[in-house]
Amino acid sequence: MPYFNILVPTGDTVRFKYITNILVQNKKNVIISGDTGVGKSVIVGDFLTQLQHDKFAHTIMNFSAQTNTKNVLDVFLDKDKFTKKRRT
Repeated sequence: MPYFNILVPTGDTVRFKYITNILVQNKKNVIISGDTGVGKSVIVGDFLTQLQHDKFAHTIMNFSAQTNTKNVLDVFLDKDKFTKKRRT
């Protein structure tokens, strides 16, 4: 397992996963923000792997410091990125 994907359960990581779980089960949107390097991506990735895959669907989008609102909106509005393509 890559070093940066290791999740050591601490009070904070357990709390974030618990609150996220409660919000998702109650059909609420979740956004987690914080300083660089605090483990947001690892916490969310671990949470998503434990979801019931027959009940929930998810995707992962990586952002950088240069990502802005227009970039995200363009991704969602570009229908070609969400169409199924055949190998041929």
